[in-house]
Order: sequence, then C-alpha cells, then structure tokens
Amino acid sequence: STPFQASLFLHCAPSTWGGVDVSYPNTLGEPTLDAVCNGGCGCTTAFPAPVCSDDVTYFSACYAGCTGGDTHPDDNYTVTQYTNCTCTSSGHATPGDCGTPCQTKLLISL
Repeated sequence: STPFQASLFLHCAPSTWGGVDVSYPNTLGEPTLDAVCNGGCGCTTAFPAPVCSDDVTYFSACYAGCTGGDTHPDDNYTVTQYTNCTCTSSGHATPGDCGTPCQTKLLISL
C-alpha cells in the first residue's frame, strides 16, 4: 500500500483598502487616504475604525467621507450603517472590514 498525506490549507485573500490599494471613485492619480471627497472632514489615522462599502474597506467612516449614520436603539444606539459617504460609490458603508471569503483547499500527496 502507498502511504498518502492529506492536508487542508486555508487561504484568505486580503481586503482591498480605499485610498491605499485603490483610489477613491472619481479621483485621479495614485491612491491616497486624503482626497477631495473627505478633505473637510479632519480625518486622523490615530484610531482605525474600518468600514465597508462596495467590497472596499476604508480606514474609517471619516476617510469614506461619511457624514451621517443610522443607529439602532436595541444596540445602545450603535451605528449600523453610515450614510452620505462621498468617497464611496454607493454612498453608504457598514462598520467593520469587508473581509473576503476564505477558501479551503485540500491537498493530497502520494
């Protein structure tokens, strides 16, 4: 009999970051966190608080250009969706990194 080995590998692609990996919509040039769409917001990188919009993760709601938000009373009025996000295509964002689905791969060697 021939011995074999089976291994599982978990592969997770990194998130795409707005202003880092890709430019903001309707922005020319290299990606940069500071852009016209969030220019008057006074954003800071001191406190990362990622938000997700259109499969792009932004450093914070401020860097996504968001000026409003919907809250939920049953969750201590935590923001459930950011609105008026001028740096995103859809105009809204949700709290947290977009993340990407991980793929499990089975490798069998003889």
